[in-house]
Amino acid sequence: TLFPYTTLFRSPLAGNTVAMCFFLCPDVTGIGPHNFTMPCIPVRHGDYAGQFVPYLYTSTDASLACYREGQGWPAVFGQTEIKEADGRIRARVTRDGREIIRVAATVGGDSINSLDFLPIILYKEIPSFDGKTCDDAYLLTSTSLLTNLDFKAGTGELDFPCPGDETIARLKPTKIISALYGTLDDLYPETIRVLK
Repeated sequence: TLFPYTTLFRSPLAGNTVAMCFFLCPDVTGIGPHNFTMPCIPVRHGDYAGQFVPYLYTSTDASLACYREGQGWPAVFGQTEIKEADGRIRARVTRDGREIIRVAATVGGDSINSLDFLPIILYKEIPSFDGKTCDDAYLLTSTSLLTNLDFKAGTGELDFPCPGDETIARLKPTKIISALYGTLDDLYPETIRVLK
């Protein structure tokens, strides 16, 4: 199923809103330069509101190991590209020679210097050696400290031109609410803890 953990979460927001996030990270302590893309789905676990990340595409061995093995992000290799010229944005994610995600946006107007950003909620499962049972499974949450935000808003389009068997294509939007483009600094993780 698209969301195998629906019994763990219930959506806190009406409208099934998903944020698709594309990042170029030129300077990251410990991991090094990399890029990544992920959808963020607003959910609740009990009284705790956050964003569930069901898939993450990242570009280097170091970032894959840190995201997936270290914290439990559902990460695989993929290359994120972002190009901007005069407020027109082009982005795409490629994997195994296929263009999985394609984005076009136009942004402008006043700068946006703050965003409401819910904590990330991850589901980490460690399978048993037999491959049939589970040694451990838990929900992990982390919060980032976002500073020096400089974004512009506008309109955009998102498509999955050649997803193959990539399950992320099942998140194809029925409507694009807004597009944001800009820069920020991220102290990650500012906090991290086990929810359950």
